[in-house]
Amino acid sequence: MAFFKTTITKKKIVKHKMKTLKTLKTGLVTLVALALGIASVQATTYDNSSISSGIVTFGNSNTATYGQTFTAPGGVLDSWTFYLQNEYVTPQNFEFFVFGWNGSSATGPALYQSSLQTVTPSETAYTPFTVNPNLALTAGQQYVMFINESGLNGSTDGFIAQGGSGSSPLGGEFVYLNNGDDFSQVTSTAWKTYVFSDSAYIADFSSGVPDGGMTLAMLGAAVSGLSFLRRKH
Repeated sequence: MAFFKTTITKKKIVKHKMKTLKTLKTGLVTLVALALGIASVQATTYDNSSISSGIVTFGNSNTATYGQTFTAPGGVLDSWTFYLQNEYVTPQNFEFFVFGWNGSSATGPALYQSSLQTVTPSETAYTPFTVNPNLALTAGQQYVMFINESGLNGSTDGFIAQGGSGSSPLGGEFVYLNNGDDFSQVTSTAWKTYVFSDSAYIADFSSGVPDGGMTLAMLGAAVSGLSFLRRKH
């Protein structure tokens, strides 16, 4: 009787293990599907890149800040492109920023700041400069995407044109600020508007979560888990 009772117990243990493995496998398959679903989110492109005019002059000793206000459609701002052209023989350093917008000036703190960018002397045609903020924005809220060179060029003067285009698909308008090396004025001083053109730009938004690394981590963990279960089976 004892031998028979022990055999039944082992069968129950094996059955329980198989059920557990099946549950884990189902969970891992679901995780793979979730990760792939996040990764496959399609971006919506707002294209205003047909350049019809040049807006001058951005750079040290001229205007330090050029921007485009816009109303966010919601989701994640994946990328933004401006078009710049060097009209002189000196390079110009600058950075991209995203701030909130209150109708007359930026509202801090900065939501995004890019790495240092440079318009080289050889870029004498309109050249795309693209950043990837990976930034979740609130639908219906106003923001400003701008470039700024305050304090980034020393005594090197700059003469940069920004591509201008027709009406912005995200609304808003081209704005600028003669703030020199004083970056703090972007939130303390009213900006000026340029009524003849919007910025030429391309903006990509998606409805996904702003963390591609998390998606890859989820997918990697799920695949590793499935491989482990296959070996154990």
